[in-house]
Amino acid sequence: MKKKATMVEVEKRVMEILPYVIDGLSTKEICRYVSEIWGVGERQIERYKAAADKLLKEAAAIDRQTEVGRIRLRYEKLYRAAFADKDYRTALSVCREYCELFGLKAPTEIKSDTMLKVIIEKHEPKQIKD
Repeated sequence: MKKKATMVEVEKRVMEILPYVIDGLSTKEICRYVSEIWGVGERQIERYKAAADKLLKEAAAIDRQTEVGRIRLRYEKLYRAAFADKDYRTALSVCREYCELFGLKAPTEIKSDTMLKVIIEKHEPKQIKD
């Protein structure tokens, strides 16, 4: 009877097959690579693959506020570095991308009918209610 893998060994094995899972290999393909090394069958590889899938799911969970803060600080750091090096072209490029990412760009077109409505509404005389 084969010795059961310890939790440390299981974690190590899951981490070893994770790149294969990311690359899209099937359970049978992964089994071909590791079954002889570890002495396990396809069903055990399926369990390891399920654990790897769980890790991928956890990695996909994004804390949006943290990520926005992180990217904002990266852009600011890039801008400061480019400006300090007097690389104004790169500083401008960073500034443009920052503005685009955070929706700070001015509109590139203004619909004339919308503007016309706004102008008319501002200048129409107010009606007096009885």
